[in-house]
Formats: sequence, structure tokens, C-alpha cells
Amino acid sequence: MKMSIARFIYARLLRVLLVVFSVTLSCIVIVTLLPGDPGELALREASEAVSEEKIREIRQLFGLEFPVFTRSLHWIKNILVLDFGDSYRTGEPVLKEIGSRLPSTMKLAFGTLLWVIPCSLFGAWGSVKSKTIRRIISSISLLGLVVPDYILGILLLFLVSFALKGLEKVVPFLPYLVLGLPIAAFYLYVTYTIITQALNSDYIRFAYAKGLSEWAIFLRHVFPSILPPLLALWAMSLGRLLSGAVVVETVFGLPGLGRLFVEAVFSRDYPVIEAVVLWSGWVFALLISITDAFLYYFNPDLMRSHF
Repeated sequence: MKMSIARFIYARLLRVLLVVFSVTLSCIVIVTLLPGDPGELALREASEAVSEEKIREIRQLFGLEFPVFTRSLHWIKNILVLDFGDSYRTGEPVLKEIGSRLPSTMKLAFGTLLWVIPCSLFGAWGSVKSKTIRRIISSISLLGLVVPDYILGILLLFLVSFALKGLEKVVPFLPYLVLGLPIAAFYLYVTYTIITQALNSDYIRFAYAKGLSEWAIFLRHVFPSILPPLLALWAMSLGRLLSGAVVVETVFGLPGLGRLFVEAVFSRDYPVIEAVVLWSGWVFALLISITDAFLYYFNPDLMRSHF
């Protein structure tokens, strides 16, 4: 078993390195294909007259006069020592820019999953037990899946601002609702399917035969059996949310990573673009690896079958 665990850790570390390497190459391709000149855009944002001489000076300042291959090698060498350079827009270190925006994104991500996960679990369980609850939840879920985030956010802002005066205190919770509704809708469908399959198991029928209550059966038997697949789903969602919710952060004016990425793209701020994309790959790979380690640790048979 010790050897299997060592092999598992080695395999997961290798996968994380491969993901980081792939994301690094993606960063290089993205900044290479982006149209527009950062030097010219920087002059326009500073409201200065644009000339070839000034653009050349800015490009030299940013190190853009070197070939793409040379810049890529220099960037890869720097990220190995966690040096992501300085932002073209602000002149601040990129890590400082990300560090100032990360708390807002983390608050939005964890706050969203904090209500989405229990609502999807108990909503799916209620849907299994009641047709009325299933119809209500299906209608809400369909709304969350069909309506885009930006339209839903604008509609809710309009509703609170004009139709529901006096409920201004609700506004801070709207980003969590708008971001979490599509996720909750997807979770509900997946969780409902998994619970339905679990209820056909012999040990669940035996629990009913023992006369246990519905909630006892759910907490003691159903929930532990459906937890492994749901953990992987939650980890993927958390990884995506920690990368920044571009639409929601833009609509509600939240200073998160998603909004930082949009600002960087508009201004062709290459160091910030590369750092945010790389962060997304790192956090996603890390969360999935931690989830796999957790599942394999508590299920040795799954580890043996994996190897």
C-alpha cells in the first residue's frame, strides 16, 4: 500500500506539472496572437500623442523589441523564481496586482458554493421524495441554465432598484445569487441522478426495512455514497470560480481576478494576462489533485484498480 501511495503521489505531481506546462504554452500563444500594440494602447490611455518614436520607447521599456521566442524563454525563466514582472498599465508588480484582487474572488467563490452545495443536496433529495418540489426546482433550475449571467444580473439589479424599493440590503447578495444559480441548477440535475441510482441499492432498501427516518437514511447512507463523485464536481467548480467570474465581476463592478483579466486584455497587459491564465491552470490542477488524493486515501480499492 505504501508503494501504491507513493506511485499515486508521483502520478499526480506529474499531471500537475504537465498541466502547468500546457498552460504556460497557452499563455505564450495567447499573448502572441492578441492584436494591438501595448505601447500604442499605453500612450492612448495616458492621453499622450501617439508617434512612432514614443511607441518605440514604450516597447523598449516593456521589452517588446525582442523576438517572441526570446521573450517566452525569458518569461519562463522568471516564473520559475515566481517573478511575473510588472503590469504595463499600473507599473506595479503583477503578483501585487493579483494579490489585491484575489480576496474579492475568493470571497465570491466560497460564498457562492456555501449556499449552492447544501441547496443542491437537499433540493435533489426533496425532488426525489416529492413531485411538487421536483416541479418547482426544475422550473428554477431551467431558469438558471437558460438565462445568461449578464442578463440575469441586470434583471435582478433592475428589480431591486425599481420594483422592490426598500430592499437595498439585498444588493450585496446578488452576485452570489447570479453566479450560483446556474451552478446550483447543474448540481441539482447531477445530484438528483446520483441519488436516484443510490436509492436502488440493496443497502438503502435494507435501511428502509429497518425503519430509519428519511433524514437518517440520507445522512448515514445516501450522502456518503454520493459524496465521491460530487467532490470532484465541487473541486472543478471551485477551481473555475477561483479563476475569476468575468461576467459577474464586470456587471457588479467587483474588483476580482475576472475583472482584472478583462482590463488586462483590453490594454494588452501581457504580464497580467499570462499570470492570470497561469494561476487558473495551477489552482484547477491543484484542487483536482487534492480531491483525487482524498478519494483514493479513503478508498484503497479504487487506488489499487487505478494502478
